[in-house]
Amino acid sequence: MLVEVAMLIYTHFDVSATILGKIDADQQKLIDMAGATVKAVKERDRSDAYAHSDVVVIPNLGWQGTIIPCLEAMASRRPVIVSKASDGYDIVKDGHNGLVIEMTTWNLIEAVKRLYNDRALTKKLGLNAWIS
Repeated sequence: MLVEVAMLIYTHFDVSATILGKIDADQQKLIDMAGATVKAVKERDRSDAYAHSDVVVIPNLGWQGTIIPCLEAMASRRPVIVSKASDGYDIVKDGHNGLVIEMTTWNLIEAVKRLYNDRALTKKLGLNAWIS
């Protein structure tokens, strides 16, 4: 889902996306056809990826294990977008240190759009994330 969302966002905004993990061959074909800038990095390089990001999306849909990536992103002064179904929901306070959404393609695009269009909000959420 995240690769597809990254491509949709790319078609509306001048942004690039970094995916933690692998991009499969079919996803890479879609990325290449769209001309999008989406790269994959290894999990061990996620701190560097956070440092070079404006926003961190953790699209976990009910699985556990999102608290550590949330905390790492927040320590990098990055606002986090998380799903209401994730355990990151416990530490991300909507509108204070990130955004909490029902994780659908449309909601994710709208959340990214909101932060893209409001740089002051992005900066405020990132600072609050770091303080949290």
